[in-house]
Amino acid sequence: PDIRSGYGSGIFLTVNNWQSSNNEIDLRGASYTTCTADQGDKGLFIVMNELRQLCRLGNPAGQYVRSDGYTDNNSDKSLLMGYLGFPTTFESALTDTDLLDKISTLEPHWTNLDHAWYISSQSDGKNNIACGISIYPCQTITYTLTLNPSLYSENEYNPQTETATFILIQDDSIETNIIINSNTNLGNKVKIQSYGYHPISSYTKRSILTQSKSNSIFSINDMGHLELLGLKFDNLDPTSAAPLISISSNDNNLIPFLTIIDCEFNQDSTYPATLLQHSIISINGGQLLIQRTSMQSYKLSNGMSLIMIKSDQTSIYGVFRNNQIEIIGSTFENIEQSGSGNGAVINAEMKSGSSLKVNDSSSFTNCQSTSGSGGAIYAQLSGSKINIDGTTFDRCSATQPGNGGALSIYQQTATSIIKINNVAFTNCKTLSGSFSTFGWGGGIFIQTSVTASQLTQSNFYLTNIAFSGCQSVIAGHNIHIRSPNTKATGQTIADNVLLTVNGIDDLYISLSYVNDYIGIDESKVNNGNTQFSDHDPLFINTILFSTYSQYNVDSYSGIDNLFCGQNSNPCKRIKQILNMNGNQISGYRKGTDTITINLSNHDSQDEDIQINSNTPIGNLVKIQSDGYPNNGYTKYSILTSLFAQTLFSIADTSRLELYGIQFDNLISTSTKPLISMSSNINTEIPSLSIIDCEFNQDSTSYPTSSLLHSLISINGGKLTLQTTQISDYKFTNGKSFLMIQSNQTGSSRNFKPNQIEIIGSTFENIEQSGPGNGAVINAELKAGSLLKINDSSSFTNCVSALNGGVIYSVISEGSVELNKLTMIGCQSLSGGSVYALISNKGKLSIDESAEFGQCIAKRGNGGSLYVDIDYTTQSSFEIKDAVIHDCKAIADSANLLPPSGFGGGIFLVTQGNYNPNLNVLDLSGMRFNHNTASNGGQTLQTVMVQLDSWCKKGNEGQYAKGNYSDIESNLNELEGIAFIKSTFNTLYLQQIKSQQKYLQFFWAKLGVLNSAQVVVNTSNTNQPLQFTLEGTNMIEGLLTVKFVELAQMNWNKYNSVFAQINSLGYSPNQDKILRRQSNDLIWPPDETSDPIAIQGNPESQQIATFGMKDYQWFDYQNKKYNILISNDRRFYTGVRGKENQTVSLEVDDVEQVVIPPEVPPKSNIPGWAIFLIVFAILLVIGAVIFFVFCFIYFKKKNERMKQ
Repeated sequence: PDIRSGYGSGIFLTVNNWQSSNNEIDLRGASYTTCTADQGDKGLFIVMNELRQLCRLGNPAGQYVRSDGYTDNNSDKSLLMGYLGFPTTFESALTDTDLLDKISTLEPHWTNLDHAWYISSQSDGKNNIACGISIYPCQTITYTLTLNPSLYSENEYNPQTETATFILIQDDSIETNIIINSNTNLGNKVKIQSYGYHPISSYTKRSILTQSKSNSIFSINDMGHLELLGLKFDNLDPTSAAPLISISSNDNNLIPFLTIIDCEFNQDSTYPATLLQHSIISINGGQLLIQRTSMQSYKLSNGMSLIMIKSDQTSIYGVFRNNQIEIIGSTFENIEQSGSGNGAVINAEMKSGSSLKVNDSSSFTNCQSTSGSGGAIYAQLSGSKINIDGTTFDRCSATQPGNGGALSIYQQTATSIIKINNVAFTNCKTLSGSFSTFGWGGGIFIQTSVTASQLTQSNFYLTNIAFSGCQSVIAGHNIHIRSPNTKATGQTIADNVLLTVNGIDDLYISLSYVNDYIGIDESKVNNGNTQFSDHDPLFINTILFSTYSQYNVDSYSGIDNLFCGQNSNPCKRIKQILNMNGNQISGYRKGTDTITINLSNHDSQDEDIQINSNTPIGNLVKIQSDGYPNNGYTKYSILTSLFAQTLFSIADTSRLELYGIQFDNLISTSTKPLISMSSNINTEIPSLSIIDCEFNQDSTSYPTSSLLHSLISINGGKLTLQTTQISDYKFTNGKSFLMIQSNQTGSSRNFKPNQIEIIGSTFENIEQSGPGNGAVINAELKAGSLLKINDSSSFTNCVSALNGGVIYSVISEGSVELNKLTMIGCQSLSGGSVYALISNKGKLSIDESAEFGQCIAKRGNGGSLYVDIDYTTQSSFEIKDAVIHDCKAIADSANLLPPSGFGGGIFLVTQGNYNPNLNVLDLSGMRFNHNTASNGGQTLQTVMVQLDSWCKKGNEGQYAKGNYSDIESNLNELEGIAFIKSTFNTLYLQQIKSQQKYLQFFWAKLGVLNSAQVVVNTSNTNQPLQFTLEGTNMIEGLLTVKFVELAQMNWNKYNSVFAQINSLGYSPNQDKILRRQSNDLIWPPDETSDPIAIQGNPESQQIATFGMKDYQWFDYQNKKYNILISNDRRFYTGVRGKENQTVSLEVDDVEQVVIPPEVPPKSNIPGWAIFLIVFAILLVIGAVIFFVFCFIYFKKKNERMKQ
């Protein structure tokens, strides 16, 4: 409905120019019964500017407008209503709000306000000109502050002398952007409190809720004063950057005040999941008092703290805003700050006389800055003051790179004042973070730019302080002071007694507190990247520490301090001991004596330990499990799977010995080695000994994840790995368990030498995937480097996706010695156990019953060993004593090139010119059995141009055959081909087989046959066939003869027992008509038969004779026979000793023997068909000749035309 009409159900009265001294209005005799108006009044409606004065006339007040029988607080208030304003305004109000704002019942006008406005935002509160009394409350504080003070008598409210008090009857969630300053209508002094508030008596705290708002709820400027009493607050919208409450002034003569008493602040229900991007209180010029107030459960980010204090420059250059903050008896709990900020509760930048006081049993509990300084309070002082008295800090912390677990204070000038009295710090700490810098001062960190001579009780006074359980991740468990000169600062503090600690009388002279009170010179800060030795005790600077025969580390119960290490006072970390100053240890010779460190528990605290000539305590270190080497000792672990940095880095002339310790690995994604050793100068050789230790990949990553790093990396140095067990590792990223490099140190031929010895150690289940070689060892051995593995070391189930299941080695001027070891069940692409590239006088030696078994080359060559050796510079490979068994070389079925499936035991390829006069290739100690290869060399495949020279060196293949038997072993155990490697890699399998040789062929005693004759004399019934052979190199007792038939023969005629078919294994009953090369006969048929008689020496012309009794097989009238001879029943030679170069058998028939020919079976094919077949064949041949002739003719014609 139209609200411009419909008023005055009984009486509608408009009044102009009314004067209280001449009141002519008296409506007290009226009575209103069942009157109604559209706009809500039930009797009287008055429009007049002086309505409030009219209502207050008479006794009782409202006498002249009260209806008959009207009583306060009981009668229907809508009987009497009115508009406070000019009639003309009533009639011409621009908006409905303007109109309704001034319409109210009349009773509030005559009711005394009693100096307070009541606020009810949820039920009966109403924002209009008459609101504020308890029975007619206003709806919002925001509106009420806009009321004109002239509405009220001096007895009700005087803005010049009184504070406007607002009483919250209910929780208020609709306030926003309340500004209190000299321009506030109702006045610049405001008090807001809960209904019934009393500092002692019980009442209900009302809330001002703002979690959906983006703007500050209170902004107090210039002369604004605000008191908040007994209220509850939360926060703004978490994404808002504005503070919940803001205090500021640009003029130090205009000071705003904020007082917060008996209030509670708690983050809204989004805690703890959501971080706030704004502070709760921000002050930049003004005064703040917080008393008996609790603030708890806030999580802040965006560089914000709970209370932000700044001292920006005022409008006058060089003059800074003054802040006066006092916190009395208040509590702060569970306040966490993340991001770049400092001080989870208070971050104060104070200048020019500003002051921060915290006192009277205030407490800070579990306040954390996760990357800044000051877990609870951070203060930067320039001509300002911090005073903390009677306060407790419990479980506060700052995470690196932050300093000061509870307090972090920066004293910039001598006029800046630090006073701390009667304050307790309990379990406050600095914690290790993602940055390893800073982290100083578990309880208090103070940075002072003030010289020691300027420190006095007036500007630096810390008294009656208590510390309990405080710790620093780096230095200064209780207090750490960064100053121009630590020694001078500490001396001044001691001389002037500027620090006292409860219960301690010998603070300045006792060694018991040297790690609790620490300092550092400004010149050593180095952006927080410091060694522990860079920090000094505040009060003891010249003492020589006692040396211990053994230092002790217990990561659970130990505490890192300058005097830790004894059984009764173990250190927490190995690193702590190494950072002690060796020059300050009495009786200890740094660089000569070895420091022994006992692990009394598992260690999960250590990382990035540097052992070199700069290590403060010295560079000769032994670390062992407590009780080692006594029986029954416990192997303790150094656990590093959560770290990315190398555990030990050993350099120059340093020595590290590790005994009886368990290791795992770094975090799987780290690319740095667990242990690194290197040297840049060949005269400075570091050494690492690992004895009786164990290595196992951590259970969280194995076997699901592969490591991107090696366990040990050496690039110049000496490594001994003895009686150590390594098992269950998976590597990738080209990494192996042990990586060995020999980088250049300067000149082109100056490489870093390495000496590695593995003694009696076991490796099991080591797997390498990806592009790497050698699952266990990947070695580059130069400049006299040596890799020696011996004394029953074993390698089981070691697998590489590429080459060298166990070892991949590049040996150039270095050596590898494999003695008395076993490699079982290992696999790779080539070289199932070992892959070696040897050059520049490099050496590979295998001895002392070394065993290689069940190893496999998958899709490559060399089931156990792959050796590529260059003889240009007299490199060598020797097997003195080794057994290779049950190994396999499996061909790559998917790729024909390069050739694969060769060398079930060993694949040997040589380059350069082999010199048989040098003993550089010796496999005489090789023993083998049950090895297989897909394509050749069941045990050994050799690719070598000088194959003949090598095989003939020594006695009967002495350096190539090992335990090979010339009689019993399979010929294909040892095979070779006389090509260079590059040519071999281009050959297809059939090409290789056509050129392949059994190695025995090269050392076999090959007979040379010049002529062969047989005399046939059937009258000689004992031996009708008499054979005579002429030649050389025929060995009596070994010589056998092979008869090669050059025509078809019928085997049914003579199933003779003497006839022995050659190595193809046919017997006479298998096939009536055999292929020609299968029709060969051997005499004598076996070794038990009478040997062939030989006259003459093998080196000269010889005559061999023998006879046969059975002559039925010898169909010399119809067939021709050739002869080959052999001394080993394997290789049959003839002309010039060449294999399969037969000599024709000449026949001398003394008495002709007639053997009836066999009648061939009659053909079933008719003659005319045979004629047609022959004709067709001749026709095809003629056509082929014709086309060839035409092709040649036209080709030559084209060539002449081109010319």
